[in-house]
Amino acid sequence: MPDYPTVKNPLLPSPPPSRRLGSGASTSLSIKGLSSASFRNFFSRSFHQLSTAGTQIRLGGSTHTRIVPSTSLSSDTKKRPSLLKKESVSVSRSLSTAPTTVKTSAAGTNKNGDPVVHYNGPYDTLDQLPDEKLAWIKREPVSAEGLRHPLLDCSESIVFRKPITRSQTFPLVQQPISVAAPKATFYLRVIQIASQNASKLIFIECYFRCSVQVDNCICSGEHIVAEKCGKHNIQANIDETFLFDIDQPTNATLKVFTQPKPSIFKVRAHSQEETMIGKEEFKVSVQSSDKVLRRIILGSNLACQLLVIYGTYVSSGAQVLLDNNCIYAGYITVYIRGRVTPKWERFWAALHGTRLLLYDFEYKDTRPLLYEIPLDFFVHVSHPPTDDDERQVDVGSLGLALQFTEHALNKHDLRYLEETTLFECRMYVLPDSMSMSRDWEQAFAYVASLLNRYRDMENNQSMSSLSYETASSLELCGSGYYSEYESVFESDKEDDDDDDFEGNTVPSKFMW
Repeated sequence: MPDYPTVKNPLLPSPPPSRRLGSGASTSLSIKGLSSASFRNFFSRSFHQLSTAGTQIRLGGSTHTRIVPSTSLSSDTKKRPSLLKKESVSVSRSLSTAPTTVKTSAAGTNKNGDPVVHYNGPYDTLDQLPDEKLAWIKREPVSAEGLRHPLLDCSESIVFRKPITRSQTFPLVQQPISVAAPKATFYLRVIQIASQNASKLIFIECYFRCSVQVDNCICSGEHIVAEKCGKHNIQANIDETFLFDIDQPTNATLKVFTQPKPSIFKVRAHSQEETMIGKEEFKVSVQSSDKVLRRIILGSNLACQLLVIYGTYVSSGAQVLLDNNCIYAGYITVYIRGRVTPKWERFWAALHGTRLLLYDFEYKDTRPLLYEIPLDFFVHVSHPPTDDDERQVDVGSLGLALQFTEHALNKHDLRYLEETTLFECRMYVLPDSMSMSRDWEQAFAYVASLLNRYRDMENNQSMSSLSYETASSLELCGSGYYSEYESVFESDKEDDDDDDFEGNTVPSKFMW
């Protein structure tokens, strides 16, 4: 039979190797090459070394490998072998570089490490606040020099946490949003909560949380893990800041809650409700007050103590309206309605934040006040045009026109004056000289800018009560701070009821 080349299938098992006669000779020669010393060392080795040495003196020729189909991998594994290799490498790297400890966020910071600041105002970030207000927030009192504010060490922009509003489920019951700038801001920084272990409401391993409510706005803080301090005390470093814009005196309520810390032995610990330890109320007035460091004791016993810093910020512009100090004073001539014909009458005038006071021009303020013009609804000042032939009053180039809204008049007077021709709801004044006219114009423009900034025209909000005298007479109880002047124009009442609001209306003899 001729010798043809034979092709073998590599997938089939190979036949067993044939024994050759020369293999025994080679084996005997390899055994003879081993000396007695090598045998003695061979038996004195350890078990692990024996297994290694056994491979070195293994008898027989070269090993034969068999190529067979692999059955250890699944069908999905054979389709994507490269993807599995990449995933296995990435998983091994992640396991090798993964930390062995779990890090928790510091007290008073969010997940990104930024300080926690709650704010109910229109701004969304801390850097949007006015510079004057931001500097006051970061400045701490002298008694708290060691308690450095976390905002000083944060260079990035901080996003405010907005409050939730109570009893406002539907848009129809929401309160109207005021477009006016806030007159004051209440500041409250909760630094630390310390508690004694003797209290039955507080566990050794628990969470603490605080919330602050002003009117219908509720700001809820984060859960902070309590740490054991001493033998019988625990404490939690919260360090959260709460900011509330206010327009009238109110009360701020601080509540502290506790919750047991879940563990493997307490299966249902995470489902337990919070328990309120106590609360503290702060009377907030629309007056500037410096920050005060205070330790508050919740309840009758010493079970829980709070370390807080609180105060009230009032901007310089709103402070002018609150103080109601004299801004400018001088001689002025006012165009008024007489019994028969109009006339010019001279006064000594004193312009305040919310009032224009008119005295006798000879005795000035040494005599009783003649007229008081409320500026609650004063809008702007201007020079009336001199080339208008249809103008109602000719005041010349030195005259000024004070523009009011219709709410500045009594309802009865407004109905009567609206029937007259060319009624513009203005008050005309005439200074003595060009320099006096310029000074009066700047003073009226400054007052108008403050009123337009802090007044809510949509709600007919009165500014006359923004003074320390009115606030002190109410003892800052948080009720009745504003007069009910706004309700006059929202409901139909009889003309006799208008006399109750004479103090907030401009006398009709001055309006044109």
